[in-house]
Amino acid sequence: MQVMMYSYLLRHGEKVEDDFAMGIIHTPHLYEDTEGHIEDRYLKRNKQNLLYSEVEDEFEEQLSLVVNQIFDPEQPFVQCQKADTCKSCKFNSFCRR
Repeated sequence: MQVMMYSYLLRHGEKVEDDFAMGIIHTPHLYEDTEGHIEDRYLKRNKQNLLYSEVEDEFEEQLSLVVNQIFDPEQPFVQCQKADTCKSCKFNSFCRR
């Protein structure tokens, strides 16, 4: 989802109209020799690079649903039911568990 969110921001924030493939480049390896491996970093569908245009409508629809749910005052924010999970949660300071 993170790669698609970056793609969404590229499309709408930077107004990039050309289609593009989505991929992940692990930054510690950014400057390593990637000959023959760069293709492995793209998201694939049926062994082909997945283009943002192929998932754009569905992703934006799902993103809208999630954002609307987050800001819905009728939707309660509840803590995790398993308190043991909170011990290793990076966000436990928000709910103060």
